[in-house]
Amino acid sequence: QLVHLEVNTIGHYFPNVGSAFSWYIIKKTPYVHPTHGRCGIKKTIVNFEYDFRGFNFIPLKITDTLLSITQKVIIQRSEKIDFHRDTTLHGGSKRSQRHISSSKTATHTYPLMNTSTIIVYSDIIPPMMGISKVWIPESGHPRPIADSNGEFGVTNNGLYVACSNAGEVVSLTRILSSKLFQFIMRELKWSGFNSAWIIRQLPKVDTSHSWTDAELYRHFNLTDEEIKLIEDTVK
Repeated sequence: QLVHLEVNTIGHYFPNVGSAFSWYIIKKTPYVHPTHGRCGIKKTIVNFEYDFRGFNFIPLKITDTLLSITQKVIIQRSEKIDFHRDTTLHGGSKRSQRHISSSKTATHTYPLMNTSTIIVYSDIIPPMMGISKVWIPESGHPRPIADSNGEFGVTNNGLYVACSNAGEVVSLTRILSSKLFQFIMRELKWSGFNSAWIIRQLPKVDTSHSWTDAELYRHFNLTDEEIKLIEDTVK
């Protein structure tokens, strides 16, 4: 039983520390009642009472509307998009550093997507080169990068989905760029980086269809209040 939860409510005790703090009380008993707690959102303390059964994570922003969206889009959907990470060329690994150059040279000729704006080069053929894919970096905005023709390899600084053809790349990129999916990736992450664990929770959606934002809202049965939160958050 998660009895009580406090999220981002005690930062004033640590004025010179650039971190967020949460604390909780758990009781070694079966579920008895919803969790009571408080959440700090934009310098405002919000009280909440919620049944977190079924959740395998708790967002840093706890409101009824956000939790309802999370339930419908993440918790209640068992099929997830098949994201992977290629660790062959790890920019922070001493073993891999000799294979990576920040600029193209006579030996380092194979381009790798390293962040949303930075391309590095390898002297060995990256495993994902030549494969159609969509890649999401872990730094910066979680905007998907389409590579329909497999022109790039990838470093371990992001997650990719291998696609069967260019049409699937276009469709998946559109889905991941939608306001709903961008909202999920931005609002549920728990650090300044895009959370790989959250990205891996994104639900599988039919890529044979070209989805609009409105169609995705209907597909996940979102209410007008939930849609308004998404529209107000993702511009």
